[in-house]
Amino acid sequence: MQFEKLGKAMRYIVVAYYTKDTAYEEEVKNLIASLEKHNMPMDIVGIPSFGSWQSNTQYKPYFIKQMLIRHYPKDILYLDADARMQQHPALFDHVNFDVGVMYRANTELISATLYFANTPKSFELVERW
Repeated sequence: MQFEKLGKAMRYIVVAYYTKDTAYEEEVKNLIASLEKHNMPMDIVGIPSFGSWQSNTQYKPYFIKQMLIRHYPKDILYLDADARMQQHPALFDHVNFDVGVMYRANTELISATLYFANTPKSFELVERW
């Protein structure tokens, strides 16, 4: 299953991937519903398993790189498949940065929500990741 909805014109698109034939295939339906509720443009992609949860999560930088290419010049708001959008993310409507991440307790980078401006600096960071 690949779900793509471009929706209203925005400077970014929400992207996510999930592992086919796992519980994430059901989880992602809730993410899609929450994005539809807020009329968010999205590109949700199912991938085959790479054999383990850790291997599947390590696909993230490759996926983000592909989304930056596919949706150029739009920026990318990456969400994990088990995320839910509770409200429109107004913070991202007028950003002026290349990469946005969240830290737990100012020490642990949480990669469940990531923002990448579609810029050479972001692309280089994803390449190095």
